Amino acid sequence: MTPGSVSELHRNSDVRVGAELRRARLERGLTLTHVADASGLTKGYVSQLERDRVAPSLGSLARICDVLGIRIGDVIEAPVHGPVHRGERQQLGSVDGPSAHFLLSPRGERRFQAIESRIPPGCESDAAPAEIGGSLDFVYVVSGALELDVDGDLHMLRAGESLTFPPSRTRTWRNPSTRTFAKVVWMAIGTAV
Repeated sequence: MTPGSVSELHRNSDVRVGAELRRARLERGLTLTHVADASGLTKGYVSQLERDRVAPSLGSLARICDVLGIRIGDVIEAPVHGPVHRGERQQLGSVDGPSAHFLLSPRGERRFQAIESRIPPGCESDAAPAEIGGSLDFVYVVSGALELDVDGDLHMLRAGESLTFPPSRTRTWRNPSTRTFAKVVWMAIGTAV
């Protein structure tokens, strides 16, 4: 990982996704090779992930979940019902420095999935864009700004602005500021199979 790119999930947060990823892969009759090839990752990396020997980046986890037809929230432990309080939100990943990504929606929620990201100045997404799934994707900038490239169409979103687009579109993002963090809410609307 390079500085400013999406880094690994925190190991000390006890996030374990391996068993759920393996279960989902086997339920679909997929091999490690198939998942690796379809996600653009190595077979060894996917194998280590399933054994919880490595922590995935948020982008890698999203790509594997996309191949498996599941959401990130399906493999991260979180409450199924009731409110998700600020102090109880599941931290999904972080960027070098004080940035973080939090699952806002409860695990098991099939109508939508919401993730809050706090993106440091100059930070950009992995080269392979991450998707959070669903039938429609929505992004809302709470504070700061976000430069979002959706299939080659560049959008500059500032605080209070949003964009909706099909999840099949390729997207990359970056915080264009050199001084200000961006706080962004991503939503996938619709049921993932």
